[in-house]
Amino acid sequence: MPDTLIFQHVYHYSLHTVGITVPVRLDYAGKYAEFKAKVDTGASYCIFSRIYGEELGLNIEQEPLKKSAR
Repeated sequence: MPDTLIFQHVYHYSLHTVGITVPVRLDYAGKYAEFKAKVDTGASYCIFSRIYGEELGLNIEQEPLKKSAR
């Protein structure tokens, strides 16, 4: 079953700043990490800093490695 994204809020950003920054909350196994992230509208993958996966209790070294198609 594919994962589903659920959006509860709409965020507006200034046309005078570089890029789009949005608040993010990642939830996993009853834990969560909150931070601000830049949006890359053309990206094939989402990449977050390792610290957020560790805050969620993920074993970063044991997760499967995903390689870019490049």
